[in-house]
Amino acid sequence: MFKSPKALYGVLIAITIVIGVVLILDMGFMSILTSIFLFLLFTVGLIHGANDYYLINRETDNAWKLPRFLMVYLGIAALTGVLFYLDPFIALNIFILVSAYHFGEEHIHPWISSKNIAIHLQCFFYGLSVFALLFLANAPELVPLFGSNGFKIDIISWNYILTLPFIVIQFILAFGNTLQGKLKWTAFFILQLSLALLYWVFLEMDLLLGFLFYFVLWHSVPSVISQLKDLNLTALKSVRDYFYKALPFYLPSLIISVVFLVMVEKQEISMSFIVFVSAITTIPHVVIFAWLRK
Repeated sequence: MFKSPKALYGVLIAITIVIGVVLILDMGFMSILTSIFLFLLFTVGLIHGANDYYLINRETDNAWKLPRFLMVYLGIAALTGVLFYLDPFIALNIFILVSAYHFGEEHIHPWISSKNIAIHLQCFFYGLSVFALLFLANAPELVPLFGSNGFKIDIISWNYILTLPFIVIQFILAFGNTLQGKLKWTAFFILQLSLALLYWVFLEMDLLLGFLFYFVLWHSVPSVISQLKDLNLTALKSVRDYFYKALPFYLPSLIISVVFLVMVEKQEISMSFIVFVSAITTIPHVVIFAWLRK
């Protein structure tokens, strides 16, 4: 169905426009959308990161045994946890910066055939622009949320002075890469249009829905599709095999995520703990994925 990134982005843009119009016409739809994207987070969102072991073995001809994979994965997670213990503020910013590169890479990867320093920088600043737009659209909600959970978000002060340069820099990098032939003009315009549409819908959403919407629809879905393509899994049987191999990692993640959701609703754990868990599980995934796409 998505033989080219243009087809995929056409669908993503169309869905984004429809959701944006619906939210403008009826804000009561936001609670329904939040429930839908929470469900998708626990399915597509978790699946997209549950196949790291399968991916790394396909890339290295089964050179990685499970103990080695777990040692590397848990080692990175442990280092992340230690950093959060020593300095939550620095750890939070590293988490945001690492995630920014990962998000941006998923946008840029389908449009290019190879990477150099300029492409890596574009990936980083594109992802950082997504964060900037989400934070700008929900700044009043962001500051008290994180400020009350030990992260001193007031020091970061996400505002126009700090975030607009991210967007300008990614534009300049994208324009330069396009002029040099590393990126096609079609890709350039679609990527910039995507940022504009994301900001538009972020303005109509609260912080939670905005993040869920982006993470599921604009990151997890394209990630699953690109993983299937990278692995040359096109037949129905091979696609089923992809999901089957994810189950040993997906099911524990699902159970833990549901437990955390219940505990958050009962206010038994804080947002800082959720951010901590997200970081120690996301950063190993980002490191492994970056190594696979080196």
